[in-house]
Amino acid sequence: MSMPPDFILPHSAFTRSTTIASNTALKFDQALRRDPANVIARLAQAHNVDLGQFGGPQVNENQIRQQLHQQIQAEYQQAIAQQQQQQYAAREQWLMGELQRFADSKKEYWNDKIESEVARQISALKSTDGARVEQDPLWAIKEAHDRALTQLGIESKEKLAERQRKA
Repeated sequence: MSMPPDFILPHSAFTRSTTIASNTALKFDQALRRDPANVIARLAQAHNVDLGQFGGPQVNENQIRQQLHQQIQAEYQQAIAQQQQQQYAAREQWLMGELQRFADSKKEYWNDKIESEVARQISALKSTDGARVEQDPLWAIKEAHDRALTQLGIESKEKLAERQRKA
């Protein structure tokens, strides 16, 4: 004798069948979460279902792992690139502030001739010690400034004060 549909069963029988179904569904869900590929493969095999008919050849576990690894690697590289961009922008902003302070401290004697020579000296520093210029751009600006003043025969206040102390 077959069971009547749930909507015809008395309340107690409906509750009992619902509890059994809920427990079965819960166990199935837990098994799927633990080992989805194996559970799906076993379920398909038990019901004679060819998984290949649902979107091409059957995907094996190694392919899934490889795809996940590639996806995680791409997301990681994107996160690293974003972090590097943020660090670069923060460094650039800090450097611009430092350069502005440096320029403000030289206003009394700065002119186009000095600026041109500083630019030339920075190019020379890049060609001889590019790594240091990249690593410490403030050093490069100060060094280029000092070399430019020496090249142009101009004595800075600091050099003048130092010379007077020694005398």
